[in-house]
Amino acid sequence: MGLLQATEGSRMLETLGIVDACFESSAELSRITRQVGGKSVLEWVVRRATEAQQLDGVIVLARDASQKETIKRHVPLDVPLYATSADDVLGCWAETTAEFPCRAVVRIPPFSPLLDPTLLDRLVVEASAHRAEASDYIGFMLKCGKPATLSASPVFGEWFRSKAIHKAARSARGKKYRNDPTLYILSRPKQFRLMWLPCPTEIDREDVRLTFEGDEDREHIEVIFDVLGPDCDWHRVVELLDCSPSLRKQMADLNRKKAAENVAEKR
Repeated sequence: MGLLQATEGSRMLETLGIVDACFESSAELSRITRQVGGKSVLEWVVRRATEAQQLDGVIVLARDASQKETIKRHVPLDVPLYATSADDVLGCWAETTAEFPCRAVVRIPPFSPLLDPTLLDRLVVEASAHRAEASDYIGFMLKCGKPATLSASPVFGEWFRSKAIHKAARSARGKKYRNDPTLYILSRPKQFRLMWLPCPTEIDREDVRLTFEGDEDREHIEVIFDVLGPDCDWHRVVELLDCSPSLRKQMADLNRKKAAENVAEKR
């Protein structure tokens, strides 16, 4: 992609894809380094992200040098890995967009080996089509009204104007906002211009689960890879699930179990 050459020269990138491996906990770091289908979860995500046609480049963002040492074993050699010196996640993003100058970024979640590059591309296409409206944030929304990145199928990304990230980094206060760039921007709709795209209804279902948290998810993804191969897109995955009621039931049961656990943790 010529990413390093582009950033070292005078040309600013239009849209940079950033795989967000900037973690607070060792549990999250361990989660993305687990193996499925012969590669780590993170390697699958990075490889799929680089297939997006509308991104000018892709990098992986680590929280600090110690995380970088672990993560680098799971990142293809042709993809830059950057570790920041910032004190929090929002600071990491502001520092990174200064180090790699770009007008916009697509934040790529690291938890689904089935990340779909066409959905990353759609964000960039929509941003270009609505350039006159100058959105600060573009994301997919579930039918329940929540951001799709909170779903059990994090195959989406989020588009941010770089200036919005720097504005948030200057303004945000409090740990919960400093450690989640999305949360702060979405909580300030009067300060940031938000645009929502409908999540594909085929994915927005209780019986679809394409994330990776543990052994049960790995088994489900291994089944998908065995039948469809590792290069399948979400359309083919949904077609397979529609023909596999037992697999859908397992996913639905696991989704309900995880939802109950999340509720219990918040009490």
